Amino acid sequence: MPALRHTALALTFAVLGAGCPEASSPGPSDSAAAQTATARAKATASVTATASAKPTASPMPSAMAAADKDVVSVATKDAGVAGVGFELKGIANQGWSVVQIEGALFAVSGPPGGPLGLQIRAYDAQSGDNVKLFDSLVTHKPTTVGKAEKVELAGEPREAQSFRNGEGRATTAYCLIRLPAKPGAKTGLVFLSDSGMAANTEPSCAQALDAPALKPIVASFRLVP
Repeated sequence: MPALRHTALALTFAVLGAGCPEASSPGPSDSAAAQTATARAKATASVTATASAKPTASPMPSAMAAADKDVVSVATKDAGVAGVGFELKGIANQGWSVVQIEGALFAVSGPPGGPLGLQIRAYDAQSGDNVKLFDSLVTHKPTTVGKAEKVELAGEPREAQSFRNGEGRATTAYCLIRLPAKPGAKTGLVFLSDSGMAANTEPSCAQALDAPALKPIVASFRLVP
């Protein structure tokens, strides 16, 4: 009888043990939940790290309040081109909207009534020729490449290139002007203006630079150390 009692007790403990696993030995469902939690934590950490590491758009120093300023000035250290900063006037109280475009040092969109705008940014040797540079800045297609021209900007004749894109009432003339940091330099500033134009006509820089709202700004533009 004692032997039978001991056997029964052993069987009872064995059954109880099978129904109550130890906390230190999680079952399959617990393990899956832990793995899911770990995966989520890693994903969150990865997203956070990626977001914090993502480069932000280039700031527009002094230009953020340009719509209320008589003079907009961007210094060399802000422009990112050694020896070249710029200054311009004619933005204040004229209906311009300052816009933030990634990589642009300064950008405005004109008063309502049609395409009208201006942006200034740095370029370097990787920017390519005028056509490649324009295509990297203006993604609307199709584009018609106009003639290479010389225009006066910041007190000197400058190499320029005209373009046209868009259709119908959205047809737009562009003028792209490079301002090298120094003669022969492969770095500098690019001045890109745009204005509405008649469809199916040849583009020219005059169309993009001589719009009444743009003309005084273009005339005031100058380079500063």
